[in-house]
Amino acid sequence: MPVARGSIFCGAQAARYEIKRKFGVEFEFYVLPAQDRGEDRDDAQRDESQSVAADQLRQKSGLNCRWHARDDNERRGAVPYWKLVDDNSLHGGGPRGLGKVYTGAEVVSPILKGVEGLDQVNRMGLAMEELGAETTKSTGFHVHIDAKDLKSSGAAGLEALKKICVAYIVFEPALDLLTKRDRQDRQNILTRSNQKEMMLVHGGSVKDQLDRIKAAPTIEDLVKLVNPNQRNPDKPSRIYKLNLTNLIDTPNGRGHGTIEFRQHHGTVNAKAAGCWVELLQFFVHRTKKPEANFVDIPSGPDGQPLKASQLWLHMMYKTVDRKHLTIYFWERICELDSVAVGRDRRIHRAPTDERQGVAQIAQRVRDLSQALRISFGQRRWEYQRDPQLAALRLVPPPAPPPPPAGGALAGPPAVPFVPYGADDQHLIDTAYKAGLDEARLEHHTIRGLQTAQPHTSDGLSVRRVAV
Repeated sequence: MPVARGSIFCGAQAARYEIKRKFGVEFEFYVLPAQDRGEDRDDAQRDESQSVAADQLRQKSGLNCRWHARDDNERRGAVPYWKLVDDNSLHGGGPRGLGKVYTGAEVVSPILKGVEGLDQVNRMGLAMEELGAETTKSTGFHVHIDAKDLKSSGAAGLEALKKICVAYIVFEPALDLLTKRDRQDRQNILTRSNQKEMMLVHGGSVKDQLDRIKAAPTIEDLVKLVNPNQRNPDKPSRIYKLNLTNLIDTPNGRGHGTIEFRQHHGTVNAKAAGCWVELLQFFVHRTKKPEANFVDIPSGPDGQPLKASQLWLHMMYKTVDRKHLTIYFWERICELDSVAVGRDRRIHRAPTDERQGVAQIAQRVRDLSQALRISFGQRRWEYQRDPQLAALRLVPPPAPPPPPAGGALAGPPAVPFVPYGADDQHLIDTAYKAGLDEARLEHHTIRGLQTAQPHTSDGLSVRRVAV
């Protein structure tokens, strides 16, 4: 299947990061009405606007997108196409200060899988951007991860679900770092903090909540613990950042067999949506493994709790372990912190000195990557120009720019580059990947962003910087 224009997935990279577990997404957004009728917000105008938006999204994305009216029986069921439906939580709102009356709606994906599914998310996001869709504090981007196999796997499945929940409770502040203020901590009534509400309802510390999760005898008990309903403990609530109610059949859960992540703010940014889905997929995949231990609450060398930025890096290194997501989301953290000022200043944020320090290291990463790319491009050109060079060993490429002299930002020395012949393309690719891995290690060995414990990935050990 061809990858859509502007997609962040392509070729070998797509195969390398292929995701096996099925998933689904929900975009909440606002659009301008099909016909501007002032303050007239009746059902007829809303239906007309939503129907037109669905037609435009189908044309712009190339995906089958259909509008479902509020009284349509298929509105809530799973269908093999994208559907645009009404959302009661978005009535009477919309972006302010533009002199327009917006119509709220929700676009729900079919069941998706793998890179093809991520590509569909990308295409729909691009289409919504082109449509001019808007988001506010009322909108969200929800992701469902299939867990039917865990639900039906007895004790082993329950153990896997417990590991996911424990990891989420530990890393909730780190995931908050990737969202706007209105989705952090306990700021939004529709995305309650699992960690804080569990402490409020059940009492005790974060560690006490983790112990309760580990001791839950059934999935039903686990859901009641993680999604507590203070008014009616037997009916767990779904309006949490991590919603497990779809794992059981209750008045508030439809038994779809999915884990829903409701934490992310509303977005129509294709890359942001795709990377968030990838992050959650790897988070679930790695924390639930039978050989994986339960996540512990990490602490710094002095025994003190980690800052949100340190906890985030710990999560990315120890759990997600995907450098392209680490680099993307760090840039996203910096972007969110740079625009969130005054009343929008985020509760969980990265300190300015950390953002500046990583920016300098990131530039070295880009310089090294560019030097390697140029080197390989020159070699291929030389082979095409003179076939006799194919049997020769080539001269090593120019060394990458030297690191800054001393200080907290000084990284390890550059790895010597070994030249290869024309028939050793796979070795060149291996060297290129190793170079990027080395750059990744440099990217994170700076003051204030080091993890609490050493980490080894693909045989490469983190070498700490003397500070």
